[in-house]
Order: sequence, then structure tokens, then C-alpha cells
Amino acid sequence: MNDFAMLERLAAARDRLRATGAGSPPPAAPARRPFHTTTLPGPIDVMVTPGELNDQHGTGFLVKRVFRGWRSFLSLRVRDDYGGAHDFGDEALLLPLKDAPRREIYRAAVAAVGDRQVRRVFAVPYTAADLTLAMAVSDVAAAPLCVWIMDDQCVAGVQIPRPLMAEVLGRCALRLTTHTELRDAYEQAFGLPFACLPAVVPGRLVRGAPTPAPVADARGALLGSVWSRRWLERLLSTLDAARLELDWYGNHGAPWLRIGEEELRSGGLHPRGVVAEPELAERLRGHPFIVVPTGTLAGDDPEYDALAALSLPGRILFAAATAHVPVLIVGSDQTPASAFVARHGLGLTAPYDGAAFRAAARELARPERQVAIRRAAAALAPSLSDDGVGEWLAASISVRRPVDDRFERLFPRSTAREEAS
Repeated sequence: MNDFAMLERLAAARDRLRATGAGSPPPAAPARRPFHTTTLPGPIDVMVTPGELNDQHGTGFLVKRVFRGWRSFLSLRVRDDYGGAHDFGDEALLLPLKDAPRREIYRAAVAAVGDRQVRRVFAVPYTAADLTLAMAVSDVAAAPLCVWIMDDQCVAGVQIPRPLMAEVLGRCALRLTTHTELRDAYEQAFGLPFACLPAVVPGRLVRGAPTPAPVADARGALLGSVWSRRWLERLLSTLDAARLELDWYGNHGAPWLRIGEEELRSGGLHPRGVVAEPELAERLRGHPFIVVPTGTLAGDDPEYDALAALSLPGRILFAAATAHVPVLIVGSDQTPASAFVARHGLGLTAPYDGAAFRAAARELARPERQVAIRRAAAALAPSLSDDGVGEWLAASISVRRPVDDRFERLFPRSTAREEAS
């Protein structure tokens, strides 16, 4: 049966349920967790993600930041990664749809939306199930769809099949990525236009005047989560060889790292945990540099190298805009993280090598280098603010293209960069 015929049958089934108030629950009956209301008034927006949205990971931070102040939001997810800790939206539903066939996902979409009018559907996809669910909600509600790719799971990664991604992207009113290299890769892979919406920073924390360098001999900081146990092991080995220590602001207790606080401290990492953003910005101003580990792209860690190959961690933008602190990328100089830092004069890249790491740390601590980088970051900072981003996004969806080039200037296409050089 084709999608149109299936939708007709689903619509008929929904109408019967509305008329009778009865009927058997769909195979993927939603687990309801209300927040402010259990029946959202008026038209609603829908957000689809694979797991919970919270402050324990970057996706949660960013979604909550961009959509701050929006009302009547229904949040749908297909799994729990954090024990159900979810704090986004006015209503949230868990739809256990991992590995479910498309027919079942469409039935779950009908049940989740009910008879509510949907204005827009947003998706931050990481798996085939949540991407299919977003398409299903958009179809059954006849609502425009916006897909925002934050981390690649399809071009270099393999979590989402390319035919499915192509189908969904072809139906979108607006397609977004977070930075230059990711947008360029997706435009080349799928032949469709994308816009950039980066990991914007809370406007209230953005500083336009350069911050002063910290006191001499201050310790550097590791910022954010570490995706791979191998990256962590390499970093610990590098710190040991460099005879340096770092404070770590991030989720050091992630289950995939399998490491305790004492072992971290003995390796030169002092865990400070996940710190609220205003306090984090203040603390970062007291460090001479931050460290962001990434992949080597050498082929010995293929899953995470694929992720690093098209990733720009939002923590880099946060540190630059709020603290103007220099950035030391550890790993390959061919990653988007390294390219962004070099393009805007924000820091250096070093391999997982003790001598190279120590030399880069010393260079970043030099007073002249501190002044230059902090000035560059202060000039860049206003462009990374989240002020007005929600309005920009709503307007862009309505006209099916970006309403201005604010982020295009910040993240120029590869051809534009080549012509300018």
C-alpha cells in the first residue's frame, strides 16, 4: 500500500475514533508525561527527538535555548536515555518505536496528535525511528516540517539510511545544519539547499568587550562531554606526557566512559561536573584556555571518527562568546572544530602528543596571544547570540528559506571561502 492510501485509511480510523470515543490503542501506545497542561490549547508545535531533552547533553541545551518562550509544544521521543529525565515542552510523550515498521509509526503519530491542529513539526534526528516519526506527524497533520541536523548520522555516519533521509528532506519546508562543513556535505549528498542555525549562545551571557587574561599559571579546562572512551584514554595519556592538569566541566559520569573520579584525578583531570551556564561562563574566564578533544580521523576509531569528521561542538561557540577564552582542539586539524577555530582566530589544534600539547598550551598562555584571541572572540560574540533566533526560525519556515543571511555570513559555504581567499 502506498503512503497516500495508508494516510487515507489512517484518517478514516482517526475520524471513527473521534466519533465514537472508543477503539483499541495503537501498538505503540504513548507513555504520557504532562508538564504544564495535559490538553494543549489551540494550535500546537511538535518536536521530535530520539531521547529526552534535558541539561545533561548539548542537544537538550540547544533545543531549549532556541525554543525558549514558545507555547503549546508537544515533545515526542522514541526512547529514554536518561531514565525519563525530560524537561522540554508543555506535554511530552514517549513512543517506544525503536525498530518499528513504518505502518506502526504512522499509527502512533495519529494517536499522539489526535484532533489537535499542528502548526509546525521540528525534528532533531539521530535514528531512523525518530526521523520517520517526524515525517509521519507532518503527514497526518498536514503541517510543515523542519529538520535540524546537529550531528551527522547519515553521510559519514550510518545510523540513518540515505534513502529515508532523502525522502524526509524532500518533504521539508526548511532544512538546517549547525555549521559549514555539515551543510556542505548534506547539500552535496542530497542535492537540496540547507541553511545554518548554529549552537547559539544565551544573549544575556554574551560579552562584546574583550575579557582580561587570567592570572599567570592558571590551569586550563576541559569543556563538555567526551564522546568516546578512546578519546578520553588518549587525552589522559597526553596530559600525563605533557605534565599538565585540567579542570573538567562536563558529564564525567557518562556510562560509556566507565571511569571514576579518583582515576580521573590521578590522570590529571579534576571533575567539576555540569555547571549552570552563568556560573560556567564566569569560571571559564579564569582559565587561560579550554580543551576540546576530537577524533584523529586516522581510521582506528571509525564510529567516532565519522562523528568528528562533520561535527562542530557547541561548547566552542559558548566559550568564545561568553568568556573569550582561547580554544585548544586535540585531534585532527581536518575536523570542522579545528577549521572553525582557525578561521576565526580562536586558538590552536594539537595532536594527541604530550610535547605538542604542552607547546600549544604554552603558546596560548602567552600574553600577546591571549589579547589577540580574546579580541577576536569578542568581535565574533554578538553573531552567536540567541536573541531573536526563535522569531527568525518561525519566519524562515513560513517562507521556506532563511529570511536573512545572519548565519550565512558566519558560516560561509566552501566555494565562498575559496573565492574570497
